Amino acid sequence: MDLNDMGQLHAFLMRYRCIESRPRNRKLRRNESELAGILIDSGTEGLEQMNRFLAGQGLDLIEFTDTDMPGITTGGRVWVLARSPEATPPAFFSIDQVMARMKLRDDTREVAAVWYLHIWLIHLALLYSRKGRAVSAISGYLDSAFEEETLIQGVRDHIERVRGIGLDAGAEQRVYEILSDERGTDIAKRVRAFLGLMVDSGLLGRADSGVFEQTLLGAVEISQSFSRTLQHVLPDEDALSNIVNISAPVAEKGEEEEAWPEETE
Repeated sequence: MDLNDMGQLHAFLMRYRCIESRPRNRKLRRNESELAGILIDSGTEGLEQMNRFLAGQGLDLIEFTDTDMPGITTGGRVWVLARSPEATPPAFFSIDQVMARMKLRDDTREVAAVWYLHIWLIHLALLYSRKGRAVSAISGYLDSAFEEETLIQGVRDHIERVRGIGLDAGAEQRVYEILSDERGTDIAKRVRAFLGLMVDSGLLGRADSGVFEQTLLGAVEISQSFSRTLQHVLPDEDALSNIVNISAPVAEKGEEEEAWPEETE
């Protein structure tokens, strides 16, 4: 693997964050087959060389084969570009895109951040808690499909719980105001903006019309970084300090619940 190969791999991975030698449910992207061939031909030494290059950027290229991960096409290999759990998230994974995509009308960054965090937690409840799935169960990405309408309804139910909690019962005032001030169709708009952002980031995929599923990359990211993720969701400490006392929906009675990280006060 020479510097030109590394440059091409880096550019592709920064755009898509995943290379598949034999994609399971999509067509090969431009140059993807050639780049997969470079990684295969360079073997373990080449992967280690690429990871030494990526380490300084807080990234880790992880390889999976059809024999060690379900869902990979027979004879295929998949490489995912994950954030290193030991490193600070790279600066080019900018929160600005999240804020821009999540804003409606004249929303502030604080409002966009609060909505993003709560929708993110509710979508994790669909992927993990309500399936009795541990965050370490990467292979569970194969059984992670959920409908857009299910997430929208989950957010609506969450807002009703927020209103039910009320300020007198301990809800943080600013969060209460932001979430309870939703307007008619705004919840659906915010959920669709969130889903579009997650798909474009390679963390969710479209399984069917109105149906989404977690990707292998998304499962790896949660498995490696879940305990540290909350501190990187929001743009600044002022916004983060407002996310207190209101949690995502819990699993229904009789279903196993996942332990959520404590929120920062």
